[in-house]
Amino acid sequence: MDPSRVEALDTYPFRERLGAVMRPLPPMVPADGTLSHAVQILDETASSAVAVADAEGKAAGLITERDVVRTLSRHQNHALAVAAATVMTAPIAAMPAETRLYKAISRMERLGLRHLGVTDAGRLVGLITPRQFLRRRASGAFALADALENAPDGPSLAAARKRLAIIAADLRKEDMGAIDIAELLAEALRDTTRRCAELVEAEMGPPPGDWCVLILGSGGRGETLLGGDQDNAIIHSPGAAMETWCAKAGERLAAMLGEVGVPLCKGNIMTSNPEWRGDLATWEQRLSGWWRVEDAEALLDVDIFYDCQPVHGDLALGDQLRRYALAGAQQRMPFLAALAQHLSTLGTALNWFGGLRTDHGMIDLKLGGTFPIVAAARTLALRRGISTTSTPSRIQALMEAEVLSPGDGQRLIEGLELLMGLILDQQLSDLAAGQPLTTKVEVEHLGSHVKSRLKESLKQVDMLANMVRQGLAG
Repeated sequence: MDPSRVEALDTYPFRERLGAVMRPLPPMVPADGTLSHAVQILDETASSAVAVADAEGKAAGLITERDVVRTLSRHQNHALAVAAATVMTAPIAAMPAETRLYKAISRMERLGLRHLGVTDAGRLVGLITPRQFLRRRASGAFALADALENAPDGPSLAAARKRLAIIAADLRKEDMGAIDIAELLAEALRDTTRRCAELVEAEMGPPPGDWCVLILGSGGRGETLLGGDQDNAIIHSPGAAMETWCAKAGERLAAMLGEVGVPLCKGNIMTSNPEWRGDLATWEQRLSGWWRVEDAEALLDVDIFYDCQPVHGDLALGDQLRRYALAGAQQRMPFLAALAQHLSTLGTALNWFGGLRTDHGMIDLKLGGTFPIVAAARTLALRRGISTTSTPSRIQALMEAEVLSPGDGQRLIEGLELLMGLILDQQLSDLAAGQPLTTKVEVEHLGSHVKSRLKESLKQVDMLANMVRQGLAG
């Protein structure tokens, strides 16, 4: 299937997550159980697989109908007495419960899996099988997932990415929230970046050490809309050979991402820029320099580093850098104050009279809307040592820490949904009309009710920005 072809799209695989569609685990065979125990459970539960517990009671492997047949063939009359632990297939291939269905089924088909475990906090809680979704397996959703994760070259990846706007439009028609769509688009950006990094490695040969590609900004937060550009970085193991290799890889990665449809970053926050590459010592020195800066203007673009997520390579390197950066920022009040003070440079999308501030009938709902919410939530989260990166989850954590009241927090999340939705709808309209994508929204076509909601949301934005400035910048 050509993943760039326009066709009626089954949006179900994009909307549903594994936790909502999984089948619960049947009773587990005990660690000292036999195949007889497993067959009995399979018969009583009409399940196609049963898990085998380890000594701690956690699922260590699966016994499927295929495993039963194979054991019967090998051991014949003695098969039922064979230890379950020697029959099971292990380890269990699994994905987290929050994974979207289209990615899970794509992986199962690619790897030939008949069962996929579903985990919650690392613990197996359920299973899914391709049989559950036979009616939908021809869906372009699964072809897209496979194309993004396994494209053989740049042109194939570019063709797959052309489907994303179509998917966003179809999901919007089915009233899917903008925050959820942005998360899906961010997942696609991460998959694209990961695949490009793999293709770069294939071109250049393996690195002489370890490296990790990081996604920053909206891609790291899971809040990507259409038309976004690159924000990425590299951390690598020390040594001149790795510096040389990563310099070439970083340049090639940024170029390839541009070729497949992810524009170069206007602020040059990319792997091609040596200021966004380095080993851990270099990054620690770089962070220390940021922490000493008290001028808000000098910290432009630095804050999006704190949205970073490792997506390729030695992910532990990226996680180590994240932990160091978060722990250090929490203790640097002048740095946090500078980030808070930067909010005052953004202005507001409301005029002196509480009306919408427009320019030629347009209002920039990123600059005066989503950006202040994102920046304020990020700064407050850094002060509290909150490690999550998405803006809604940061706001939720701030409510739990009683930094924000439940009412204010919920209104901010609802406001973010409205603002992102208006931007996305305008982008889809502009795309259909052949216009360049921006974050500006045409006010004239908004109904009176939407305008009223927009004004209330922007008041909440100003409230949050003022609270952060007063609390941290003084």
